[in-house]
Amino acid sequence: MGETTGAGDKVMVESFVGIAWAVRSLWALYLLTQPINYGNIAYEYEKNSYPLALADVWADTPDAEQAIAFLQQPDPEATETLEIDLYSSFVLKGQMRKYFAFGEALAPAYRDRMYAAMDLLTRTDPLATEAEEPRKFWENSRDDCTTRIDCRNTDNLRAMRETAVYLMAETRVVTTARQRRS
Repeated sequence: MGETTGAGDKVMVESFVGIAWAVRSLWALYLLTQPINYGNIAYEYEKNSYPLALADVWADTPDAEQAIAFLQQPDPEATETLEIDLYSSFVLKGQMRKYFAFGEALAPAYRDRMYAAMDLLTRTDPLATEAEEPRKFWENSRDDCTTRIDCRNTDNLRAMRETAVYLMAETRVVTTARQRRS
């Protein structure tokens, strides 16, 4: 009996790999969902709490409504951006996911406020604009910036900041152009 590998074997292997990937993806999502609590939004803690809440929304768990409420809570420290934190690079990363990937799940009034906050931040270069007062990145931080956005320049922080500011500014420009056309 000759051993040959035909097209049917290849399809079967590709199907198995696809199923294994789907199971792995669902398992990874499951591990993030329904934590005892999401954490909080003080300082840079959103870098931990937002992915947990977003996972509950994505997986449409019984806690999805609670997760949306968590994601939409006001941040009283974000006085210059309508109580939506757009300061720290780690937070910006989560805010961009929330707005662009999960925006349809947000309340329309909150999504509009988020857009307005991004518009306020990007009317001028937020890295060249002085903040009302420095904000801490974490409780005992000493590297606080006096700019309206995170000024730290390690590779990953700078990339997060620059990408987020670009996305926010581009959204403002595109929306303004659409409004002018209509």
